[in-house]
Amino acid sequence: MSVPAATEGRRERNKRVKAEAILAAATELFTEKGYDAVTTSEIAERADVSNGTLFRYARTKADLLVTVLNERLTRGCERGVAMAHHGADPVEAIIALLHPLAETGLAHPEIVVAYQRELLFGANPTRDSDLGQVEQLQAAIAEILAIVRPAHGEDERAFAAYALYSTMYMDLVRVGVGRASAEELPTTLRHTIRTLLARLLPAG
Repeated sequence: MSVPAATEGRRERNKRVKAEAILAAATELFTEKGYDAVTTSEIAERADVSNGTLFRYARTKADLLVTVLNERLTRGCERGVAMAHHGADPVEAIIALLHPLAETGLAHPEIVVAYQRELLFGANPTRDSDLGQVEQLQAAIAEILAIVRPAHGEDERAFAAYALYSTMYMDLVRVGVGRASAEELPTTLRHTIRTLLARLLPAG
């Protein structure tokens, strides 16, 4: 028996609302308590859904973490590129891309470690697409560089984007594994970006 279109529409809306509630709850709890201290039962309770419903949307807590941070990074990319289009300092536009991870790392460094671990070594069947979504950071850096350093060639900008992405990524990882200070991360990132830009794509 076919399902009426109106009923089908309500079902899809219900799914979307529940998925949004679960992700919002996971985001709030990870931000408040860190990754290790949060349980899936707490996330389900905060989202006002059953454990069974939660596991229909995400197999594990790690899946939720990856989804939450990937969505935040997507918004960071959009914001950074928009800032560059509006004439912002290129350092601040590039910082905006990584702000979601940097902000998280300041409060709970273990979240960054867990996120990278799951992306690189997790068994999530969507890992390839997740990694592709993170790689959009490098593409967003290249887009910003095309706006703020148009006089340089595309190959030069592509290499600079790669160098910036790789170096900033390692700055974040060092904080996550306890080899650098979380409090100094914003200063470190700005110094990294400003130095590499001056060396690889000097203004004027």
